[in-house]
Amino acid sequence: MKALNLILIFIISFLTGCNFESGSEDTGGGLFSGHKEVTNSLSIKLPSDKTYLEGQNLDFVVSHPFNLTVTGTPRLEIDINGSTVYANLLAGNGTKNLTFRYTVQAGDNDTDGIEVISSID
Repeated sequence: MKALNLILIFIISFLTGCNFESGSEDTGGGLFSGHKEVTNSLSIKLPSDKTYLEGQNLDFVVSHPFNLTVTGTPRLEIDINGSTVYANLLAGNGTKNLTFRYTVQAGDNDTDGIEVISSID
């Protein structure tokens, strides 16, 4: 079994194929004055930095301040030693967290770490 070293180099910078709830608030006739508008920012929780073996899962959790409604079948692009592979959406439609999973395959080998591409396919 070949090992896949996981050192994530790049973080997601934007999402496509997902709809966000509105980030603006009605002023409520002054009731909410002084509130700051929430931005559509994303963060990602990455798998642990270690060596993975064939058949092990890499889970990536994309988080947003609002619930996400997913349309279609989004995939997270990952570069493993110059080849593009995809982590498929596993769970999270209608929640603030989308989980994408890639299962390490035979032949996956990247000694200097994999890279998360900056978009969702």
